[in-house]
Amino acid sequence: MVLYALWSIDITTVQRLHTGAFVYTIPLVLIILLKYNLNIEGDSDGDPTTIILHDKWLLILCIVYLTWAFFLIYLNRIVS
Repeated sequence: MVLYALWSIDITTVQRLHTGAFVYTIPLVLIILLKYNLNIEGDSDGDPTTIILHDKWLLILCIVYLTWAFFLIYLNRIVS
């Protein structure tokens, strides 16, 4: 989580993606990682694909993150 947070505020990332808004995705990534960890600690065999595809909320959170990241990267380039 710390590495993602540092990546999102790194000047190289901001320049490459032309946006500093990835810092706002940090809470969402934290929630995704905590939910994934909760599922691994439960009754699972540890297969990441099975865990993500069988947990509706985790799948929704991942889709929200991917959509958010897509709009941060590509919509920002269209507007700029």
